[in-house]
Amino acid sequence: MSSVSHTRGHSDRVSRGSGMIARQIGMRADRAEAIRFAGMLHDVGKLGVPTKVLQKTGVLTEEEYAAIQLHPMRGLEIVREIGFLNEALTGTMPALVDAFVAALRREGWELPTLPAVPLDREMVTAQDHDDPTAPLRVVETF
Repeated sequence: MSSVSHTRGHSDRVSRGSGMIARQIGMRADRAEAIRFAGMLHDVGKLGVPTKVLQKTGVLTEEEYAAIQLHPMRGLEIVREIGFLNEALTGTMPALVDAFVAALRREGWELPTLPAVPLDREMVTAQDHDDPTAPLRVVETF
């Protein structure tokens, strides 16, 4: 699985979960939609992180780790001026987590499926960072 497709899938899942939270806490439909968009953009700050760091499979150096740690602040700077995302900027409040758990119980959550990989490619194990309880899977390297 490529880093790009995994990142896109992650953003899709965060977007869906964000919308579920917004509906669970009773946000108006237009505001819930804005939160869903914010979920899609939650990792936009990774634009400021070098691709080689994002795709690195080994241990990160202190500088690489710092670049990753700063991506939420970079994302905030990027989306700060987008007026309809105001609620998303405070989206880390402890009640939203409870709402997400309740929404999961009500609506469920379907885990993504990985595409089939030809047997003649190099394979590695990987774990979905959206679901650390999921078993390791064998994926194709690029």
